[in-house]
Amino acid sequence: LRRVGDVAVVGAMFHIPSGAHPDYAALDVLESILTAPPAGRLYKSLVESKKAARVSGAAFSWHDPGVIRFMAEVSKGNDSQIVLETMLDTLDETSKKGVTEEEVERARQRLLKQRELAAADTSEIAVELSEWAAQGDWRLYFLYRDRVEKVTPEDVHRVAKDYLKRNNRTIGMYVPTK
Repeated sequence: LRRVGDVAVVGAMFHIPSGAHPDYAALDVLESILTAPPAGRLYKSLVESKKAARVSGAAFSWHDPGVIRFMAEVSKGNDSQIVLETMLDTLDETSKKGVTEEEVERARQRLLKQRELAAADTSEIAVELSEWAAQGDWRLYFLYRDRVEKVTPEDVHRVAKDYLKRNNRTIGMYVPTK
């Protein structure tokens, strides 16, 4: 997409199952492993190398099958295509080689801590419960927590291989023009 703007953005989206699916927790852990600063794999390959100003991601937990999204804001002076290729190489490498126990534990703890903080805020817990209820059953909120606690590096490697495939992705680039 070429439009008037200042900051180039590249991204990749992959189809994933619904939030109620058993694979969703491992996919959420995978997204965290890839994007969370300062140890996220995409963060290291793009932000630390100064190719991107920031990276972000999200695994959407919907009633119906959803997507996992990875995006990078291209730093001034860098080629968007090279940033996109670096992103895809990092995702492909993760699919092939898997993740470490340390990465999984760090991501699990981050996700569980976010839940704990949200649960301490009545408005946040109300929103969380309603989001899971919209997927079919408010009890999925607790099932998701239990699944996150049990995610292993093997689970994350399996979902990376199953979902981060070339034929399952859509890529995009926003190229700013004058």
